[in-house]
Amino acid sequence: MAFSENARANVIAAVAGLIVTFVRNIIQYHRYSWDSIEGFLGTWFVHYIAIVFCAAIACAVVKSDTSSRLGTSESVRKMTFEDAVIFAALFMIVVSVVMFLGAHAQSEDE
Repeated sequence: MAFSENARANVIAAVAGLIVTFVRNIIQYHRYSWDSIEGFLGTWFVHYIAIVFCAAIACAVVKSDTSSRLGTSESVRKMTFEDAVIFAALFMIVVSVVMFLGAHAQSEDE
């Protein structure tokens, strides 16, 4: 079953939101659970919207005519919004995993 690019971008952003929410909860509160389902879903939705918002900002900067610092790569300038969401979500997943591993490495040293 093939997903459309829009559905794929939304699923990856939702998964990235879950991972970011989980890692943030561990780092900030030092626990693996939430007080309620509503708290978890609210936090996840905020992170999901933040990932899509960051992707929108990155896509706008890349597509702007004034962004000469990014070079003249036409493949980057032809990037769709869904591509930007996928790249931003994957970037957030990688950053979250690195932060998770760093937090656990730091806690083992203490």
